[in-house]
Amino acid sequence: MNGTVSKTVVSLRVPRVRIPDSPPSKVSRMNLKQSYLTANAAHPLITHGSFKVEALLYHLDSDAIQQVITNFQMICSKDLLPETIISHLSGGEKVVLMVLIALFCPAPQLRFIGIWHALDGEKRLAIQELLDFSAKDIVCEDQP
Repeated sequence: MNGTVSKTVVSLRVPRVRIPDSPPSKVSRMNLKQSYLTANAAHPLITHGSFKVEALLYHLDSDAIQQVITNFQMICSKDLLPETIISHLSGGEKVVLMVLIALFCPAPQLRFIGIWHALDGEKRLAIQELLDFSAKDIVCEDQP
């Protein structure tokens, strides 16, 4: 070892992210709102309680919860436990958690609003990598 630490992000699958300039051609704006799980960085989480409660609301199974915890720790360099009170997280950490919950929840179609402005450069790159390799249909309404 030469003193450097490398972080690897657990990736999912094939790149399928749309950027705002190229909205889905066959999906109307109304259909987008109805059929996509929308995650807005202005209001990243539903509860102010524990991560466990938030995970239950998104129907995360134990494997998905572990994936969220592992990726959160790699991206934020901070421990996350099911008992962690999410209102104690910083704004950027809440956005990272929101994205990870969405990526590992059962919803096949995701719509992210304003996530890039809430993240610093390192977190932005890690989240972009996860989105790029997700098998989900993802629409981002701002650019990295």
